[in-house]
Amino acid sequence: MTEKPTHRETSITIVHEVDVDSCIADEIEKLNNIDNILTLSSCCGHGDTGYIIVAGSEIEKMNRLGYEITTPKYMDNEIEFDKDKVVLCSFKPKSECVCQKQ
Repeated sequence: MTEKPTHRETSITIVHEVDVDSCIADEIEKLNNIDNILTLSSCCGHGDTGYIIVAGSEIEKMNRLGYEITTPKYMDNEIEFDKDKVVLCSFKPKSECVCQKQ
């Protein structure tokens, strides 16, 4: 039987306070507040491969910082808002997931 990891979140302030997984909170806060990269969604992976999703305009910055592109199984690289296409890209967090198994 596979044990599920303990999931913890921490509140950080980007433009407004958001909850992110504790394992990658410092990394997400740095990307947004120091590196000026707007992250759209993130997950530490809870023992599996995590992700940091950014808009297409941020891809070059993430590449310059040495982030590796990854594609979560459920993610489309393009979404549409009011007939405007938005390109998204997912990157592997550099922070190690330290979720503890119960």
